[in-house]
Amino acid sequence: MTDLRRQQRRILTRTFFTRLFESELMPPGLPQVRLVTSVIAGIAVPLTVIPVLIRLHPSRLVTFQYTISMIALAFIALVVWEGIFPDRRDARILSVLPIRNSTFVIARLGALGALFGLFAIGSAVLPSLAFMPLGNPLAHFIGLVALDAFAFFAIVALQCILLNVVGRVAAQRLAIVLQLVIVIVVAQLPILPTSPRSAANFTGAAAWWLPSMWFAGLFEVLSGRPTAPTLALAGVATASAVGVPLLTALLYTATYRRVLRRALEGEPPGTSPGSIFTLARATAKRVLVVSVPNAVSRAVCMFTLQTIARSRQHKMLLAVYVGIAVALVLSAIVPRALQKGLAGFSRPDAAMLSTPLVMTFLTLVGVRSLIRIPVEIKSNWVFRLREPAQRAAAVSGIAAAMIIAGVVPVALLAFGSAWLLWGPGVAVRHAAFCTALGVMLTHALLIRFNKFPFTCTYFPGSSRMRVLWPFYLSAFTTYSIAMARVEERLLPQNGRFIAAILIISALGAAMALRRRFTLRKSTGFRFEERDPDTIEGLNLSEMIAAERAQHRPAPP
Repeated sequence: MTDLRRQQRRILTRTFFTRLFESELMPPGLPQVRLVTSVIAGIAVPLTVIPVLIRLHPSRLVTFQYTISMIALAFIALVVWEGIFPDRRDARILSVLPIRNSTFVIARLGALGALFGLFAIGSAVLPSLAFMPLGNPLAHFIGLVALDAFAFFAIVALQCILLNVVGRVAAQRLAIVLQLVIVIVVAQLPILPTSPRSAANFTGAAAWWLPSMWFAGLFEVLSGRPTAPTLALAGVATASAVGVPLLTALLYTATYRRVLRRALEGEPPGTSPGSIFTLARATAKRVLVVSVPNAVSRAVCMFTLQTIARSRQHKMLLAVYVGIAVALVLSAIVPRALQKGLAGFSRPDAAMLSTPLVMTFLTLVGVRSLIRIPVEIKSNWVFRLREPAQRAAAVSGIAAAMIIAGVVPVALLAFGSAWLLWGPGVAVRHAAFCTALGVMLTHALLIRFNKFPFTCTYFPGSSRMRVLWPFYLSAFTTYSIAMARVEERLLPQNGRFIAAILIISALGAAMALRRRFTLRKSTGFRFEERDPDTIEGLNLSEMIAAERAQHRPAPP
């Protein structure tokens, strides 16, 4: 009986570990292996290269590496948030099996432990080896893995607490907020304290607010340089690295049965929205009918917005773009506010005028990236059968959704903040300039778009970011910085300012006309992307498949 349970745990652990990588975006096998290696390299290489390039002091280097690694592992825990506990499919299939719940719990915890070990150990080896000329690599490795354990399992423990307190739906919504906060924190790393040994760099209380300081103190103790502050920090680090995973295991065990029961029964019905929300929804629909008169465009616009709002995966990806935008804006605003107070915002200079442009650019690029990623690729046959004949109108609906999601909210924020700081006249012109630029950017991003949103196959390796990143960076700086300087110069000149808005609007209209002309000449939307791993000239993909088939054992 013991051997049978051990075998069950081993099989279930392997199955649950594989489920953590499940995605509609890619098939199993080699693409997932490349994804794992890319993530590990994406964590390890910056930890190794960036500190060398900026030549940090060894004590600052440790805290810098520990902070980035901690945030990376917390982010990975948020990405696999939905796969940590059983969903309705798991509950229906596995609950009827003659297997104890304790076996499932141990197997799922084993899968989480394997996932943590894969990323934490894999990403810590290279930075620790590179640290050898500066200090003790073993102490560096132990402190780094211990901090990763604290960060990873703290997110899992937080999910257990949220599931018991607020339920699964609210916990998923809070995960999006947590991801947004993590992205913002990553971009604010330069202002964080960086040395656990020098009392001149931080107060005693500051060290206790940043977990990477605790484990940097542990590194100092393991390296044979104990002091009273680092011994205290090392004690907290050791208790956190051991206690948090144990607490997570206990919380997971206590939460599993409740989550399984709710997965079978379904979430309890929530309270119906009040009259204010109903009125707001009805008003939004009427505004959409007036602003988007074409029925096809309006349907595609609503479909795009509702899909983003309902898909957790797409919301998490969008949160990355929005988080980066918010972090860049805070990086420009917070230092000025700390140095000059309200006097630093007394006039509309280029730095302040660029903040809504940064938000608009990254949000629109994020939405443009999201609509390429399918939600349920197996269901795209419905759209293939009923593909709209008015393809230009359908893409115009996508443009309307991008404007609603990425231009209108930012323009309203720009209007309100400019009114408070510089008066109504500047607020109207600033909002008009941001809106015109946002609409033009929307049409520029869709000028060659010929897909129906969320319905085309997608291969992560097909992205050309690695090749075209200089172009994207120059486009971002031109849109956000150069155009903000243009606006600063034109704000006092009413005639030239209006002429600039008309020129920008005309450029956007020309791009929209070009897109319509191109779509009318096309034969239809594209629903399948070409696999980037396929080399058509040599038929290498077919050769590999044939070779695998030859070595595959025959069925009994």
